[in-house]
This record gives sequence, structure tokens and C-alpha cells, in this order.
Amino acid sequence: MSDGRNRRICKVKIGKDDYDREVVTIKLEEPDLTGGYTSHLIECKDAPHPDLRNALKEMGQYLLEHAEFPSTWTVAVISVTVTHTNEVQGLVITGKRELKNCNAPLIVNTPHYTREPYNEDDDSDIGIFSSSCGEALDLLEEEALAYVDGKRAQLDLGLEEGAAAPDSQGEALVFDFPSVEAATAALST
Repeated sequence: MSDGRNRRICKVKIGKDDYDREVVTIKLEEPDLTGGYTSHLIECKDAPHPDLRNALKEMGQYLLEHAEFPSTWTVAVISVTVTHTNEVQGLVITGKRELKNCNAPLIVNTPHYTREPYNEDDDSDIGIFSSSCGEALDLLEEEALAYVDGKRAQLDLGLEEGAAAPDSQGEALVFDFPSVEAATAALST
């Protein structure tokens, strides 16, 4: 899937940096003037919107399916890598499963699955991901592009009418503004 600007996602990952801070990593490609693609790697510590987090999590069921693991297993999706070879979209899902008797998790990569066969004469379904997996991947790509375009988790600013916030002594201050414009004007004075 690509957006109206023909950008396409190559990788989505939500992980941690060396200081245990959450990092969103997105690799995308967009057309360049030569007819090829230019790659961009974005690493950002802005919290992802829950829609992106949920779309990545949704890929877990396809990790279990593609790796032929029991559907009762619990896995956490680490990343999704998307390939674009000869206009055929491929997919590898990386995940982890905590183990009872080990200090380190099991890390697993699915085999490479594609949306359709590379050879149009091939009518086999082996190595082809399901249409429901394709829909989940489309949603993940849509949410990843939205993140690149600025869709992030929204913090509650507490500026609604009647919202309370503690002052420096811990007492509640009540804000009772008729509009956001009135609140903004009051805060700027």
C-alpha cells in the first residue's frame, strides 16, 4: 500500500533505546526523480498514537500463523518488515515470546510471505499471506504514514471547562473558561 504521494512503508518498529526510552522507527520509501525510490529512516521518541500501537499488535496473530505456532501462544510483535520486489509486496514479522525458564525471550522471524506470487503462472497458495493479513498490513502502513505525518499520542492538557489542576501547594486550581480561546488568552497574561 502507498499513500497519495506514493510513499511506501518498509519497516515499522516500536522498541527501546539504550536508556529504556520508547523509540518508534519507521523506514519508508518515496519516488525520486530518477524513477527509483529514496529511503528515509525516522527514529522518534514521541509516543505513538494507540492506533499505531494496536495495528502493530494485530500482526501478532499472523506471526503465530506464519511461524506455525499454536494460536494460544502469547507473542509481542517487535517489528514488521515489508519488501517491494517487482511490485509484489512481501512481509516478515519479528516478535518475541517470554520463556519460563530463561532470562532471555525467544525471538522469532516469520518466513517471508508475499501478497501474491512473484510468478503470475504460479497458482499455489504456499507462501502467500491471507487477505485478512493483507488488511491488517494495510492498516499498519496507514497508521505508520500517519505517524510520519504527525499523528501522535495526545496528552490530556486539562483545559476543558471546569478542569482542575494542583497549584504549587497541592491545592486544586479550577479553570472555568467558556472556550479554549478564553483559556489561551488567560494563560498568555
